Amino acid sequence: MKHFEYHTTSNCEEHPRLLILDGYRSHLTLEFCQYVEAHNIVFFCFSAHSTDLLQPLDVGIFGPLQRFYGKTADDHMRKTRTGVVKGSFWKLYSAARSAAYTPANIKVAFRKTGIYPFNPDAVFSQVPAYSRTVSSPLKHLTILKKPHNRRDLRQQTHLANDLCSEVIPPQQLPPSAALRRGRTRVYAIPHAK
Repeated sequence: MKHFEYHTTSNCEEHPRLLILDGYRSHLTLEFCQYVEAHNIVFFCFSAHSTDLLQPLDVGIFGPLQRFYGKTADDHMRKTRTGVVKGSFWKLYSAARSAAYTPANIKVAFRKTGIYPFNPDAVFSQVPAYSRTVSSPLKHLTILKKPHNRRDLRQQTHLANDLCSEVIPPQQLPPSAALRRGRTRVYAIPHAK
């Protein structure tokens, strides 16, 4: 917090500053809340399981860091014919970090997440649209209930037939697997071997 305070105070002494957090509970302590209130800092927490789309570090920094470190470690192993050990790790990581943590990569990360410049469509365009045509398995839960009358039995049989047709279409079943009795179809689904 003091690092954030030090680097942002001179830019906006009168205006509140925005601090964006990943939402882990360990960040939200009483001491933290008192500090941000006393220093005119507004904090915003990402919702759970959303940092892969919203967190600038996840979107635009860690990927390049991983690639640069992999290349640096690979080059080191080819030159020295040894693996990465404690003594060489920090040197290799520092070189990769310098290559990844550039002003250009940081600006791209904030742009891709729509934080700056503000653009909520930057994230929404990456999320697949919800399809209402997908059938929900919840509608088939009534099959598991005990039928209390003929109407319940008939409804459950029709739901079972529909469910079986979704799993194995009737035309793909062998003739002996499909039995017809009046209006009701009952399918025997072969077991996978």
